[in-house]
Order: sequence, then C-alpha cells, then structure tokens
Amino acid sequence: MLAQFAAKGPWQTALVAASTLTIAAVLPPMVWFSAAAIAFYVMRHGWRSGLIACGIAAAAAACFHALTLGQIVPGGAWFGLYSAAVFWSPVVVVSLVLRATERLELAAVVALVIAFAVVLGVFAYVDSPRALWAEQLAPFVDAVTVGLDDAARAQSLEALSRFGTGMLASGVLMNVLIGVFLGRSWQARLYQPGGFRAAFHAFRLPPSVCAVLGVLIAGAYVSGADLLLSLAMPAVVLLLVQGLAVVHGIVGIRGKGVGWLVALYVAMIFIYAVVLVVLVGLLDTVFDFRRRAQAGRESD
Repeated sequence: MLAQFAAKGPWQTALVAASTLTIAAVLPPMVWFSAAAIAFYVMRHGWRSGLIACGIAAAAAACFHALTLGQIVPGGAWFGLYSAAVFWSPVVVVSLVLRATERLELAAVVALVIAFAVVLGVFAYVDSPRALWAEQLAPFVDAVTVGLDDAARAQSLEALSRFGTGMLASGVLMNVLIGVFLGRSWQARLYQPGGFRAAFHAFRLPPSVCAVLGVLIAGAYVSGADLLLSLAMPAVVLLLVQGLAVVHGIVGIRGKGVGWLVALYVAMIFIYAVVLVVLVGLLDTVFDFRRRAQAGRESD
C-alpha cells in the first residue's frame, strides 16, 4: 500500500517519508519505511527529482514534528529537519549507486564506507570516544542494572562505552541497508516482480572486500584496539547480510518452505546463530555455497 501511494508522485512520496519519520520518534522501526520511500523515489526518478522529493519531505517532517511532537521531542521542527538529514542523506547516496549499477553488493559496500566514515569521524573529532559514551550511557546502565553492585555496574558501563562508536556505525549501516533494500523491493513489486528476490539471493560481495573485512575483524579480535573494534562491528553486519543472502538463496534453490527462514531468524536471538551466519557469509567467498547447491539440485 505504501509503495503504491508513494509511486504516484513526489508529494505522495514526501507524505509517506515525513509521516513515517515522525512516527519513528516514538516507534523507531518506522524509520525504515521512511528511508524506503526516499530510496524508492530516488531509484525510480534519479537525483534531481529525488532531491525535490526529499526537500518537500523534509519540510513536511519539520511541520509534522512541530505539530505533533513539539511538546515531547526537544527542538520541534528543527529536530524534524535534523532527523531527515541524518536518516535520508546516506540513503540517497546509496540509492543513487544502486540505480546506476543495479548491484546490491556495490550499494552495500558504499553503505559500509559511510559507516566507516562515521567511525573515523568520531575518533577524529572526539578526544575520548569511550569517555563520551560512558557519559551518555550512564543513565541507561543505571536503569538496567538496578540491584547490581557498583563493580558490576561499572564493568557493564565500561563494556558498553567501549563498543558505543561501533554500535552507532552498525546502526547507521543497518538503517541504510534495510531502507534501501525495502525501497528496492517496493520498486520490484510494482515494476519488476521477483527482481529483488533474485538480486538478494545472488548477493555476493567481491572476494577482495570479504578478504579485507576478514582481516579487519581478525585484527580487531587480536589487538582489542578501540578503533579496530569500532570498524569491525559494521563489517560484521555486512557479512551477516551476505550470510542471510546465502541462506535465502539455498532455501530458494532447494525449494524449501519459508519455515526454514522463520526458524533461522528465531534462532538468531542467540549470538551463536548470528556468528554462524556471519561465518557462512565469509566462507561463501571461497566455497560458493549457492553454486554447489544449484549443482547438487541439477544432479538429483
């Protein structure tokens, strides 16, 4: 429904993007639909029309924030403009890459570069990122560690503050990828049925990229350096996406039911399942599991 409405023109796209961004202030996952509307329109109409739609959407978001959230969210209209700039700018860039190349892998690599830029920016402009996150996260840790002694509380705060920058960059990457992929799926549903499914099932990062990510993650694990850990976290997210694409692709090749995928996503509430999917994504560079699954099906 949102895709069909957004497809009608820039004003409709702006309305979808602005309204869902405003709702995201109290229901965060709605930001993905906001990003999807922007991605959908940019991929369909290009950067000129896309920027016009973004401008209309940003103005609408400012109005919606001022009218509906002015008493709840500090900043009102300015917060709406800030949210639009933060959430939509990287989506526009990645959407334009996807429009030009028609390759999810290249778009995902650009999104990863943006996440890396966030990490490097934090470390370049903040004297002590760990101290900054400790200050910001202290109230949250105090709220969730009620009943624990001071030593345990301090240990929890130390762990979270160490990974704060990496979590920020990983969040940026996830929001961009989910928004762009969702927007691409809207486009496929309306104009190219099955196109996104085929593209995602074939998602495979270049071997050189996987090698760099593998070395980066290994270096972060061995050294424990804050900068490397912060860069490794979004790298893990991208390999997780590739691992999920591998599993989706194999399930599709083998003609298995959707229950297999449901079971996978339920299992991913446990960190060990997430690690396994990341390893599948990394090892696929060498073993090409989908090609093997296809060959096995043809030989049956």
